[in-house]
Amino acid sequence: MTAIDRMAGIYETKLWYPLGLSVYGGLGAPSLKRLVTIVTRKIDSRASRVLDVACGPGTFGRHIASPSKEVYGIDAPGRMLRQGRAYTVKEGIPNVHFARARVEALPFEAGFFDAALCCGSLHLFEDTVIALREMARVIKPRAIISLYFHRW
Repeated sequence: MTAIDRMAGIYETKLWYPLGLSVYGGLGAPSLKRLVTIVTRKIDSRASRVLDVACGPGTFGRHIASPSKEVYGIDAPGRMLRQGRAYTVKEGIPNVHFARARVEALPFEAGFFDAALCCGSLHLFEDTVIALREMARVIKPRAIISLYFHRW
């Protein structure tokens, strides 16, 4: 996690995403812009409160947030969260909240969220079953969890 956290300043730049997506996803991997579109379309338009797990600098969640849609981004690394806060201020994006938290013990009550997303991070969790159960616990029944993960 420390190595990933050090990349906060370049995480969304051409120094990381095109290279990272090509290495992990192959030459035909979609661009970051395309991935953001795919993932955010899966979030129900009626969802007003969305959890962004392992959000990094809010790469995906920032595109979901709006005056009617609140996004709570959680991650373990602090630099990524600080970078996300800086982006939301610079971009004037409302309703994005960042907090340090671990997916294995989310600090939210059951059914708090209308949807959840976890993009490119599922493989980083020590126990994916616990992570998915905890995400399912904090979303409403039949709510959507939008996942995207790298093929290794």
